[in-house]
Amino acid sequence: MLGIWLIGDIYIFFALILTIVGISVFIKRRKANSFLKKGKERFFGLLSEKFESDLIVDKDDILFLLNSINREYNINLSIVSILEDYIVFITKIENITNVNDVHTLIKTIIAIENQERPFRNVPDEERRILKNINDNVKNKCLAPINSDLQELSSIIAIRNKDYERTKNINKWSLPVAIIGTIVAVVFGILSFRSIDYNRIENSIKSAIESSIGN
Repeated sequence: MLGIWLIGDIYIFFALILTIVGISVFIKRRKANSFLKKGKERFFGLLSEKFESDLIVDKDDILFLLNSINREYNINLSIVSILEDYIVFITKIENITNVNDVHTLIKTIIAIENQERPFRNVPDEERRILKNINDNVKNKCLAPINSDLQELSSIIAIRNKDYERTKNINKWSLPVAIIGTIVAVVFGILSFRSIDYNRIENSIKSAIESSIGN
């Protein structure tokens, strides 16, 4: 009987662990996506207000706002990607009075940023290799490019494995949480059903009577 209880408790313990892990991963992912969405919406709204008030003159004015939003929502939006999204935003949704001037200014900022910081959104290792390739092409030094491409290919393969692993974890987080909860409930019920309360009561009475008789 004790063995049955222990097995049931073990199953319940592991089921609860699965439930906690699954729910934690799911909540963390949802929270990050929520902060990202709210941060972008907040940035778009404030930037439109500043354009309407003629408070945006150059890239620095936009960077001040973007850095503040990143800190407030604990996110990491890059200036080029967010401005690309903002162009779509103002042409489809927002009604800005001087939309043509805003559109021109943003496109100019994006072009300058791309020229000054090529491959800005790429991880450090990939950016280093891409810059080497870019410089070698400009200098017409083609010999090192092949080795750079091979190194880049290896890094991309490793990154892809990490991405697929993370994707699978996120994919199964909610099902694992649900299954863990179901397993915990089922084995909890089975463990309680396996308890023979009459036998326990009789064993206790026998022990008491035996101790009294001694």
